[in-house]
Amino acid sequence: MLVSFSRISGKQYEHVHSLEINYKIKDSNGPWTVHIFGAYTTEALLSIDIRQGVEYTVRARYWFDLSYLTPTAQRHVCSVWSAEENHVIIGRATAPAVPTGISATAGIGGIFLEWTAPSVIDFNHVRIW
Repeated sequence: MLVSFSRISGKQYEHVHSLEINYKIKDSNGPWTVHIFGAYTTEALLSIDIRQGVEYTVRARYWFDLSYLTPTAQRHVCSVWSAEENHVIIGRATAPAVPTGISATAGIGGIFLEWTAPSVIDFNHVRIW
């Protein structure tokens, strides 16, 4: 699941320590799954424990490092939670296209392989055997 949002401007956002994104199955009483991303990002890929065809509720907040204000300032303070958004995971009916432009170049003790990967946002890796 790719979570993206607009960058917010303001002096406090220069001091973002991390981004916290939580998600859970919509309308469940289960716990939120928590992911922490370092630095101020506007896009995060969540791929752990996500199931296709399931609707999830997602929320996010920033953690700030305020130690720059004064030596006695509370070091980490969080923003309020974003609005909760619901998203249904839709799986693919077909596999991605195969890599194209495959070439091999001989090297000392091995070979160097190159190819062009399929241009889909969720393409993960190529397995060679």
